[in-house]
Amino acid sequence: MRRTDREHASESWRYRLKILMIDAGFSQADLAPVFGVSRASVSHYMTGRSEPTIRQLAAVARYLRISLDYLINGDHRQNLVVPVLSWHEIKSHVNFGDGATIPARKDSVPCPVWNCSRRSYAIKVQGDLMAGQEGYEHGDLIFVDPDKSAYHGCDLVAELDDHRLLLRRLSVLEDGRKFLRSLNRNFPLDIVSFEAVSKTYGVVIFSGCFRLRH
Repeated sequence: MRRTDREHASESWRYRLKILMIDAGFSQADLAPVFGVSRASVSHYMTGRSEPTIRQLAAVARYLRISLDYLINGDHRQNLVVPVLSWHEIKSHVNFGDGATIPARKDSVPCPVWNCSRRSYAIKVQGDLMAGQEGYEHGDLIFVDPDKSAYHGCDLVAELDDHRLLLRRLSVLEDGRKFLRSLNRNFPLDIVSFEAVSKTYGVVIFSGCFRLRH
């Protein structure tokens, strides 16, 4: 018997959801409250014995921070929807774990970098120390990925030993020493030794242009 287009589409979203569940470490029991059904009903959805509604799939897509279009059709690259955080929320968000179980919030936006990690977030730049031709203006929305490796010339969100969070550019000298520096030439150059950094909270991956090293 010829399989219908609807059956093929159903298999597609099931396949993508299974991959996303493996990637996030989710079980069917974890998604049951998101679907709003029992774990047994989720099992029926995943095996094709019954079909969820579009509203249920939309709820799952929001929870996984992907687009509903990607989940159902799969014809676009996966773009996570990341939370727009205030600066005082960064530590708790990144320290939460792998971030996969943090559902989308109303103040969430799709990340332009399609393969960003699930702990990624957006933040608004504060102050003018990073202003400049290759920098940022106060209030600019930037996207940060805590799971990207830092490299010379990248911009980092870092916590200093005195618990301050700041956004600075990383410079690595030939002898291996590392420094964080400001960019605005209208202010005295602000340089911080990397030895004063207690933890990093991510590399800037997008701010109106892609900022990943290729």
